[in-house]
Amino acid sequence: THSFQFRKGCMAAWFVQDAPFSLTGVVSAGHAKAPVNVVTITESSVKFATNRDKYKLKNIPSDMFGSFYVQADHYKATGEQKFTTNRPVVVYVTIDSRGDANLKALPDGFTRYGSLAFDHGFSPGTPDFTKYGVVDFPMYKKAFPPGTHSFQFRFACAAAWFVQEAPTPDLCGNGQRAVAKWSSNLKVCGGNTCPSGWHKCTGQDVMSAKVTYTWAKSFSGCYNFDAAHDCGGCSETCTSRKDVSGS
Repeated sequence: THSFQFRKGCMAAWFVQDAPFSLTGVVSAGHAKAPVNVVTITESSVKFATNRDKYKLKNIPSDMFGSFYVQADHYKATGEQKFTTNRPVVVYVTIDSRGDANLKALPDGFTRYGSLAFDHGFSPGTPDFTKYGVVDFPMYKKAFPPGTHSFQFRFACAAAWFVQEAPTPDLCGNGQRAVAKWSSNLKVCGGNTCPSGWHKCTGQDVMSAKVTYTWAKSFSGCYNFDAAHDCGGCSETCTSRKDVSGS
């Protein structure tokens, strides 16, 4: 909650605009203390590190396009990997699989999510390509709320990480979104006007999904719901007196 004051009575007006997704305060501890850049992923490959011109990550899936890539030291140290974001995000780390480095270095709380290909940049058929080739870099992910966060690789390794804005949460399960966005003139989305797969939240939806206040406020837009609340309780619908909150 915020407020401001005009210092003198006047003819004036004001606007509020949703801030775009941002990633700031990025820190990436590395063996060589190489510079840190943040680049936007627009295609299926990206330069791996600021201190290795030929190295590339390849086979980046299209659903990660638009995410931020932290381009830094090719060899990560065990110090802080840190960032600040204004939206809920998913962080993806990808780690060299040679010598089981991925298993030794995996930061706490990350779960497996596919793999990327690491290319040293040597031409096929050359001795260096035969020796090094293309390496499997398993990928892992973890969700973070808005704010400042950090994680650490448990073992020094060749690794990298991405930050992607989290999708709107599926509150009701089975692919159903429990929010129905109001139109620009704020008419209620009801009856048969909601798009397929969408419906208005009820109090039961909110309680079953264990929606927190922070989660509910984490995405932008105007939404309607069919629920009632009073003194910490949450009723099933606007007309129901059935308390589903357990209070």
